[in-house]
Amino acid sequence: MTTTLTKTETTAFLNELEAIYDEPSVTYKIRTTSKWVAKSFKERSILERLASIDLASRKCYQVQPKNPNPPPIHNIWLERLWLTCTISPALIIQALWYHFIPKDNYYHTWHPLFTFIFYFLAFLIFTLQLAGRAHYYMKHYGTFDEENRPRDYVPDKLVPRFIFSVLIYLLARTGGGLILGGYNRNEPPSLGRTISWFFIIKIGLWLIVLDFFFYSYHRAVHTVPFLWKIHSLHHCSKHPTPIQSILAGDIQDLIEIFLIPLITSLVLPLTAHEFWIAQCILIYTEAGGHSGIRAYFPHVILYEVLLPFDMELCIEDHDIHHRYGKSGMNYANCVSPYIFAPSGGCVNVLLDVNNRGTIDHNCTALNYSSCSIGICSNAPGIQLANSNYVWTAGINGQVDDAFYGVTLPFNITIYDITTNFVYVTTNGISLLTIAYHK
Repeated sequence: MTTTLTKTETTAFLNELEAIYDEPSVTYKIRTTSKWVAKSFKERSILERLASIDLASRKCYQVQPKNPNPPPIHNIWLERLWLTCTISPALIIQALWYHFIPKDNYYHTWHPLFTFIFYFLAFLIFTLQLAGRAHYYMKHYGTFDEENRPRDYVPDKLVPRFIFSVLIYLLARTGGGLILGGYNRNEPPSLGRTISWFFIIKIGLWLIVLDFFFYSYHRAVHTVPFLWKIHSLHHCSKHPTPIQSILAGDIQDLIEIFLIPLITSLVLPLTAHEFWIAQCILIYTEAGGHSGIRAYFPHVILYEVLLPFDMELCIEDHDIHHRYGKSGMNYANCVSPYIFAPSGGCVNVLLDVNNRGTIDHNCTALNYSSCSIGICSNAPGIQLANSNYVWTAGINGQVDDAFYGVTLPFNITIYDITTNFVYVTTNGISLLTIAYHK
């Protein structure tokens, strides 16, 4: 029987999580207890059955042989087509209703309560479809770091919290969109009226604004010690699954589900129907970032906009963020905020200090490329911006902390041990939390 944690039990559980982050090199492969998944479906409680929607293929929960090939580039247009086909039906159904039901009919317009129920169910169906699609790609492509540690189940103690967070997320985002968007029962979904002809641009800008507020909050809870308690529950998993993107504590739910979208909508308002589209794209992005799919998946609508500025993020960025827990980097969802701090980079690296070593590699590319693609550059130089600096990186999947007291200038080149590739992030900075591209 699954029970809800008391306040004391929750505090104790969070303290257990703190220990994991304090000794990452020792406890990297420790996983929380998840006995509920071993039960048959009939033996599971109602909440455990609901939590089963985020169970991927058994392969994803088992250590796999190391894949020697670089992550493939996934066709982003397939995802755009899928999103179009899964987001539009709810809007089309409402539009067709208004078209075919006579205006003098009592049921011609949709009452706000009925509209809320309809779009809540549509959002739920979309989320289920999204989970299924992410699970398919997790099995098809594999997951990042699967040779060291597989994906994590929702812990036994957090199953009720998980379902509660998902329910609040779906209800609040649906209702909030109708309120913030000023739903008008006399206006059905219509391009040029309730949905701008430039809705993709509007929603893209809305997501960038939201990401700015999210980044500011997210970095604060990771770097300000007393704020970490707000966010620590979300990091109970180092290798999460798609719907675990919603798993959070009360204060985090309040901030991320209510406050940040509210502030964003005050800065850049959307209509109710545009908000619905934005929320589907947002949960798609959040779920993808927590899926660990071992492929190059950039942002579905912002990729071409961010690419010229080397600011695009992909799935691996947030997967690395969870891998490092409290010390995790890559705090954004959509945009790589290299203006404020560089991205966290890749793992499986070897340091060649001041380029003194000789490592043969077949790199001919002149430009930096995303580490997820697996293409190398011609031994880029990295220069530290601070002479006293703590470097946190991953060597062969294990977290390694090293302190360097150096005299500037100090150049570092990053190599991949297995392929001899020089790995860099999308903005040209590898594994350095305080650095800049020389």
